[in-house]
Amino acid sequence: MAEQASTAAAPTDAPTDSPAPDAQSLLAQGIKSLALKKYDQACDSLSRAVEALTEVHGELAPEVAEAMVLYGKALLYNAIAQSAVLGGAPGKAEETEEAVQNAVAGPSTATPVTAQSIQFSFGGDAEDDGEDEEGDEDDEDEDGPGAGDKEDDLESAFLMLDTARAIYSKDDSRDSKLKLGDVHRLLGDVATEGGQFDSAVTEYTEALLVLSTILEPYDRALSELHMLIALALDFVPDEVDRAVSHAEKAKAVLLLKLTHLEKMEKTKRTDKEEREITDIKEIMGDVDMKIEDLKVVPEAAPQTEAEKALEAVIRNATGPKAAGIVNNLNSLVKKKKPVPVQDGASGSGEKRKADEASAQGDEKKAKVDESAAETS
Repeated sequence: MAEQASTAAAPTDAPTDSPAPDAQSLLAQGIKSLALKKYDQACDSLSRAVEALTEVHGELAPEVAEAMVLYGKALLYNAIAQSAVLGGAPGKAEETEEAVQNAVAGPSTATPVTAQSIQFSFGGDAEDDGEDEEGDEDDEDEDGPGAGDKEDDLESAFLMLDTARAIYSKDDSRDSKLKLGDVHRLLGDVATEGGQFDSAVTEYTEALLVLSTILEPYDRALSELHMLIALALDFVPDEVDRAVSHAEKAKAVLLLKLTHLEKMEKTKRTDKEEREITDIKEIMGDVDMKIEDLKVVPEAAPQTEAEKALEAVIRNATGPKAAGIVNNLNSLVKKKKPVPVQDGASGSGEKRKADEASAQGDEKKAKVDESAAETS
């Protein structure tokens, strides 16, 4: 009896060939940490989820792609958080996101992408805007950004997202294309945060090309991407015209959306659609202001007091011509002083003639001495 009880009490090992439940638990923890802006914890949970799923399915399996995207997001947001703490100012990607939010924030059918919080979305449904506030209510991010290196986070984020891009690129389904557009946009955010604005333009453009094939021409996700391209081009030399063009296209998409909504019978519009009409009309002024801002070519910043003092030191040390930009080096080259003119001499030419005459006299004298020696 005791033996039977012992046998009955012994746990039975259910056959399992996948740590998927554990991976799903880690994914849930990572998503929650992202929502609470605990980016270090999110990176830890999501990195372990990626590792667990990779061991089972392989690195390039579709089952791993979602975890890779989430991990890439966590790494990006952690880098942005470090930028804000160490530099005392928001990161470039965060500033870009804020500018886009002010210009074209609104509903969309595309997958939400943010550089601030996984809950926040420029392209999410309007009905979700008032939800998902638990992170702000429960926590103010008790854990600050870790001491990890920002460049390492950005590099790792790029590797994760680029691998996910390769996975989604193999599938032509609408869902995969939506996710591919999401990944390209995140890669653009990574490039923006790293100051690589040319690469950011390339990634945002790729996202626009992918989503344009599956979204309606009035979808506000397209407006957002046009504005992101415009803002990135604002940091690229000699790209004012392209930046303005994309900002105007962002506005055009919004106007298409407004026209589409207003064509619907008012009695058949939902509350969400009514709010969106009001929202678009309210932000049009902000979009116009952004377009005008992009048209302004920035002037050189005025000299600081330190720069003025340094210029004065240089001017006193080397003369007034050295204070400005040196366009002609001849003015700084020391020239050889001319030989002073001696009495009775008119220049170097006459001196050379006198030397030649003296040499001829010595030659004649030598010949006379030789003749005298032969005669004697």
